[in-house]
Amino acid sequence: MSSASAAASPPAELSHARIILAASLGTGFEWYDFFLYGSLASVISKQFFAGVDEIKLIILQPNSIEVDAEMASSVTVTHAELDEFIPIYHAVCAEALSEAPRLQRGVHCRFCPARPICPAHTGPLLDLTRLAAPTPSMPDYLQLLAVGLDLINEIKDFSKALHDQAKRALERADCVPGYCLSAGRAERHWRDENAAYDALIKLGLARDDIIAETMRSPKQTEQRAKARGLKVPAELIASSRSGVSLVRDENVRTPIRGRDEIARSFSAALEAFQRGES
Repeated sequence: MSSASAAASPPAELSHARIILAASLGTGFEWYDFFLYGSLASVISKQFFAGVDEIKLIILQPNSIEVDAEMASSVTVTHAELDEFIPIYHAVCAEALSEAPRLQRGVHCRFCPARPICPAHTGPLLDLTRLAAPTPSMPDYLQLLAVGLDLINEIKDFSKALHDQAKRALERADCVPGYCLSAGRAERHWRDENAAYDALIKLGLARDDIIAETMRSPKQTEQRAKARGLKVPAELIASSRSGVSLVRDENVRTPIRGRDEIARSFSAALEAFQRGES
């Protein structure tokens, strides 16, 4: 029985080889279409768009491995730019269809079904497994912290892609070993709010026990005021930070200084004040 089941299940290497082969063939067919479109673009533009200064090119991609991916992209070019683009595009297609294509990450990866096994995307996962947890006593401790955080951010995108693909596979009734779709947590609600209110009042509850009157948030009120052509006075609204988050430098909103930095600034100010008094 065990020998029969072993013979029935293909080796993992063979399965990966089939996946890579299927993805390569699909990519090859897709690039072949683009190759024809690019080759005929200059001919078509001269025959059918004579006298037109600018041409708007639109690419529609009906399928993506990411749920929120843009399905259409467009760019406006001139005849000269299109003629200059054609030889570059031919070279890129030839490189993509070669035996050793160059792997480069980009927004185009969202359409590739082989992304979960692509070395350009799995590389950060392997790097993270080789990264030892940094300690303050290690040399370049702060740099290692930054490297580790960058790897974790890369893996978040990789993890989301795997999760979305597995969910869609299960929705198609495919089998993902060890995983299945589960119903969300049940949310209770009143079958009939009016009938429930009357029954609860008769039960002996007070209105305040059933109905909670709360004021709308400033954002909700501002939206309603804007729809009526009104403006909420700024002095009615106060704002406070919900906490401190760790973000990359380019995503910072309001920088927060650390406690040590605040202490050093206070010490420097105190020393300057003492020198001024003496």
